[in-house]
Amino acid sequence: MVLNEMNRTLALLEQQTLGQPSGNIRLNGPGEFSSASSRLAQQARRDLQILSYDLDPRLYDQISFVEAIKQLCLQSRQSQVRILLQNNERVQKHGHRVLELARRLPSRIAIRRPHPDYLHHRENFLLADRTGYIHRPLHSSYHGDVNFMDRLEAELDAIQIGAII
Repeated sequence: MVLNEMNRTLALLEQQTLGQPSGNIRLNGPGEFSSASSRLAQQARRDLQILSYDLDPRLYDQISFVEAIKQLCLQSRQSQVRILLQNNERVQKHGHRVLELARRLPSRIAIRRPHPDYLHHRENFLLADRTGYIHRPLHSSYHGDVNFMDRLEAELDAIQIGAII
């Protein structure tokens, strides 16, 4: 039963297009979050913003995700990826494909630490073109939502991320 639900969610994600109404799609488990992250990154045309506790390798150290942000960065001089990373111990210790890409494209990918007041912020976000978003209320849990077109919520999330910088 759980596998069927996951397969349904993954199939539903494959049908979604950034900027087209999708409603909130519930995500459960790293596989669904990874698929949603890659899908949004592949469709982003201007920017990607991420607030992450540790740049979770099950989501962001995947070839499909890294290739998508590489293509985003190379398609336009205005495109950019901004990452706020709360804890960098894991990426320093074990390496990370996004970190390697950021070293090769420093003018397009910025990785920063948030303001000290937000180092223990529990929520994680991924925003694509300020149109679609993924929201994980707890960074330690793989339960949350993706929406491919909710400009208001994406703007509110962007403001929250901006407040953290």
